[in-house]
Amino acid sequence: MNRILPPALDSVALSVLDDRDHHTLVVDYNATEAPYPSSETVIDLFRAQAARTPDAEAIRYGTDALTYRQLEQRANQMAGHLASSDVGPGRCVAVFMEHSIEVVVAILGILKSGAAYVPLDAATPKGRIATILKDIAEGTDGTPPFTITQSHLQSDLPHELADVFILDADFRTISQQPSTDRPSSATPDGTAYIIFTSGSTGVPKGVMISHRSLVNYIWWAAGVYSAGESLAWPLFSSLAFDLTVTTLFTPLISGGRIVVYRGDPGAQSMVVLKVVDDNAVDIVKLTPAHLAMIRDRDLRATRLRKFIVGGEDFKTELARDITRAIPHPIEIYNEYGPTEATVGCMIHRFDMDRDQHPSVPIGVPAANAGIYVLNEAHQPVPPGVIGEMFIAGDGLAKGYFNRLELTGERFLMTTDPRDGTSKLRLYRTGDLARWSSEGRLDFLGRADHQVKVGGARVELGEIEARLMKHPLVHDCAVVATAAPAAKAATQVRYCERCGVSSDMPGTTYDANGVCNLCQAFDTYVEKAQAYFKTPDDLQSLIVEMKANRKGPYDCIVLLSGGKDSSFMLCKLVAMGVKPLTFTLDNGFISEDAKANIRRLVSGLGVDHHWGSTPHMNEIFVDSLKRFANVCNGCFKTIYTLATNFARENGIGYIVTGLSRGQFFETRLTEEVFKRDDYDPSRLDALVTEARKEYHRREDAVSRYLDVDVFRNDSIFEEVKFIDFYRYWSVPLEDMLEFLKTQAGWSRPSDTGRSTNCLINDVGIYIHKKQRGYHNYALPYSWDVRLGQKTRDEAIDELNDELDVPRIKEIMAQIGYVEPIAAEDGIARLVAYYVSPQNVSVADLRAHLAEELPDAMIPTHFVRLERLPLTTNGKVDRAALPEPTGDNIQPAEEFIAPSSETEKTLAALWCDLLKVDSIGRNDNFFSLGGHSLLVMRAVSRLRETFGVDVQLRNLFERPTVAGLAEVIDGMLWMAEARAPSTSEGPREEIEI
Repeated sequence: MNRILPPALDSVALSVLDDRDHHTLVVDYNATEAPYPSSETVIDLFRAQAARTPDAEAIRYGTDALTYRQLEQRANQMAGHLASSDVGPGRCVAVFMEHSIEVVVAILGILKSGAAYVPLDAATPKGRIATILKDIAEGTDGTPPFTITQSHLQSDLPHELADVFILDADFRTISQQPSTDRPSSATPDGTAYIIFTSGSTGVPKGVMISHRSLVNYIWWAAGVYSAGESLAWPLFSSLAFDLTVTTLFTPLISGGRIVVYRGDPGAQSMVVLKVVDDNAVDIVKLTPAHLAMIRDRDLRATRLRKFIVGGEDFKTELARDITRAIPHPIEIYNEYGPTEATVGCMIHRFDMDRDQHPSVPIGVPAANAGIYVLNEAHQPVPPGVIGEMFIAGDGLAKGYFNRLELTGERFLMTTDPRDGTSKLRLYRTGDLARWSSEGRLDFLGRADHQVKVGGARVELGEIEARLMKHPLVHDCAVVATAAPAAKAATQVRYCERCGVSSDMPGTTYDANGVCNLCQAFDTYVEKAQAYFKTPDDLQSLIVEMKANRKGPYDCIVLLSGGKDSSFMLCKLVAMGVKPLTFTLDNGFISEDAKANIRRLVSGLGVDHHWGSTPHMNEIFVDSLKRFANVCNGCFKTIYTLATNFARENGIGYIVTGLSRGQFFETRLTEEVFKRDDYDPSRLDALVTEARKEYHRREDAVSRYLDVDVFRNDSIFEEVKFIDFYRYWSVPLEDMLEFLKTQAGWSRPSDTGRSTNCLINDVGIYIHKKQRGYHNYALPYSWDVRLGQKTRDEAIDELNDELDVPRIKEIMAQIGYVEPIAAEDGIARLVAYYVSPQNVSVADLRAHLAEELPDAMIPTHFVRLERLPLTTNGKVDRAALPEPTGDNIQPAEEFIAPSSETEKTLAALWCDLLKVDSIGRNDNFFSLGGHSLLVMRAVSRLRETFGVDVQLRNLFERPTVAGLAEVIDGMLWMAEARAPSTSEGPREEIEI
């Protein structure tokens, strides 16, 4: 094992931005001021468009349609009826309706009345509806809010909490109102809508958006997306999802058409397929999950020309697949923005040639928006340093409805980052980001426990709060399973200079095949070389060691038995150093490596110490879960044990065998060298500060080993670390020749090429599988740039074959079980609960479903005796066991499949859902089947059974037994008509 992961420098604030970066990343980047009709409301803009194109079709649903004139007249009648019911400014009107022309009429009428509309999805659970309606009443005048619904939905409303108006049943009342234009009571500062999002306290929170904020966004969106064209937009996503706001209003102020789509019962998530197959729209706004669903459709004849993607991380490969699938030119936009910033505040248009990173960038601020990456003191951070994203500008929400305290926490009035003196209102997003050296803003995920599930924002705390209300649940934690790495390219290429492979995220190549890391290195190579010193400098350090020696040893040398540490030891002894060598016996050191160690210490006449801990397996498992490798945990163990051992024996120096390439992976960043005020002498102090944070971080090492010594800063002066290869440069070929001829060292035959440790292959295997590339790719490429390896040597070492059966044995030995991976980036929720007895999954789901929508119901449930805690008493989410077939609670009492069809079907589902066994009564969706897997399941069913299985069959009969009965019926019918027809299964997947 030759790898180490001390803290990266981006965990420490190196300094504040210099003047040049400040102007570029803070001032110029946020120069977004643009004119828009800030004194008007969205109703004013709609009225103006209706006057320009009164006879143009504004909205269509099936064969029904309304022109702009007719739509405005209906909205006028709706507003008149609301006014007669005392609905006006300051009131909130809940809209609990399915997609239809009427729901758009209702929303426009509410806005004309001056009230705010509150969209409730038709699938919202009764308990959640009741919570929202109570909140609206408490936040207004205490009376039940006016609520518009449809006849078939009225039974789902708690009538005691709502003043219910059934639109289709009472339409005669509305039609008697005058259809002529009436003055709108809406004002720019008035609230246009309130969207309730998931809340961390267990209670949904309503985000209030003003007309001015809405107009700012819609005016910008119309300019960017419609660009003077009259486009057809599909209305298919949930009205309670702010992504839909774009589709609802952008066409109505730009002369476009809304085409309404409604999902089939039980298959609402598949309605996007109708949109594509209908081929009646020009542009669509959707989530990456929706886009992934249509990737495999035949898009050669599609009318779609523009895609707006938002709601969650957008993978570059998905954008590429869609671009390739459509023969005509298309535009794909990635739009970022929380509900609190009015739908979208950043945008990036996908570029097939330029966008080479794993995720499509979130781009640049929208009109009149400001985006800032700040530290805890609300100061802008420099490139390479992680900070939290804050948003400013005209799109900010008014705050949270009836939640003054929360509004104060999230919407801050603080010093303007641009000038450092004036005041600016900022929204704290909770999203982490970092500026790259190229001036690109990289989105790094959440800083809290909020996740995205199918594009919807989900607060894990809200699920936990509801689960804790179950009488048998004493404690709980909910997590989202990690999505796998982006699919690797079909053919890996290598940089012509350093050999870094194309499967490493962020790697691009110029026309000569040289990677972006090499190109960047050329711009600061002289500064980087200045960090490294000479053997003479090392000799001076050795003199210092000897002068400070308090016992028989000058230092501790970390000896792994690998080539780097073995060469280091030989050279140090030749320079007159009296070392004590230290090796961690982690339980997997190869016998050949141990033999190398024994020969070296015996031949050199040095003392040796084996360090160990009985908790090594737990540390390995923790490292695999946190970092997808074993090296992080192993080397932190080495550092911890060696530091304690050095202190106990009065030894003031520890020498490591980090390669030069590993410095650039773990300690040095190119941003450091690109600074105008670069000073190599400052790096040592920064590395020390980073080391302090590294040793004080919560993980398995801090749980199982004695880390008290690191709580006092004095230890970092008392025991100093020296990196040998900072002072000594040697090519790999020369190193190996020296070890072979001078030291009696031989490469271990029972491990991979570059390691002394059997378990290291487990880390390589997991890292490649979960993150898509070799975890040595980066340091080896740096070894090549710095002259320590040749390109061919690096590639050769990375291409070792892995012994997978042996890897599986070691994983079982240490107790690591591979997690159930999310498919195609669709997160799965896992609920861990503590209870004195097993609670059935059906009971838990029913309890949660009383108040939570389907997207917030966990896929898997795991019962524990207790939750793992950190030393400060918080739930240690990283230490929760991976959800596996062994610990996931079965959704139903297991009854084995009986018929051949059931057995075949169960085996197919096991493969799709990554589940070990499935019973005849198990439900496809309860086991984690989401929309993408539905598509795959239907295709596989057709291939396997040769019958025309439809999507609706799976939604209507989602158990193995139920669907097997349907398939058997189809097979019988196919046999019965076999002589008279040879028609095979249709290729199109219908709903």
